[in-house]
Amino acid sequence: MAYRTVFSLAFDGMESQDQSCVARLAKDRGWAVEWVEMSDGVARQSLESIVRFLDEPLENPIHVGTYLLARRAKDLDIRTVLTGDGADEFFLGYERHGCWFGERPIGEYRSWLETLRQDMVDELYTSDALRNRREPVTAYGDSCAAFQSLAQALAFERRERLPEYHCMRLDRATMACSVEARPPLLDHRIVEAALSYPARAHRLPTPKHLLKAIGAYPLPDYVVERRKAHFPSWPDECKCSPNPVG
Repeated sequence: MAYRTVFSLAFDGMESQDQSCVARLAKDRGWAVEWVEMSDGVARQSLESIVRFLDEPLENPIHVGTYLLARRAKDLDIRTVLTGDGADEFFLGYERHGCWFGERPIGEYRSWLETLRQDMVDELYTSDALRNRREPVTAYGDSCAAFQSLAQALAFERRERLPEYHCMRLDRATMACSVEARPPLLDHRIVEAALSYPARAHRLPTPKHLLKAIGAYPLPDYVVERRKAHFPSWPDECKCSPNPVG
């Protein structure tokens, strides 16, 4: 096994932007790549295993890929992996953050918090589940749809959504396979450095401006300057979107 091993998903019959970028970077750097197959059948089968570890429903399909990658790492006796969680929250990389910079109406922020399209929600949810759906709220019961400032949105994302949604998903999906995931971008020194700059510095002139400046030294331009792409949970998402969801 190579000193540096990259784990990435290979989508059956489709090629995502991430997949082609990973293949190019690994070739340029001489890294080994472990491709983990993601197909409709594999995803559905894995749900039967992962649902036992989550303890609560998650509508974001990315936890399926996380589980499959962790399972492959365990098969190779790799017990510690690095992930990029926290980059979007502390370096303002989500597309929805554009609502606070004049890129789209502020009222759209709420709708960008969900991953599934409405037609998929109608198809996948039972009638009882649809009737019992509630608007996302903060720990204090405040509706996310009522946010009127970027400070409110970031406080919610950093203090509540990141630990209780993203980190929870990451921890459970990896620990189910006895693999420890370490997100270096959540190191307190990086977080403190990110918070020392005003929000505008992270977003302008481009999203994740400061993070890109940091990554410009060790990474090639085709990685640093590439557009953000979302997880291709259905075929249409493997095509480049002018407004990719973060």
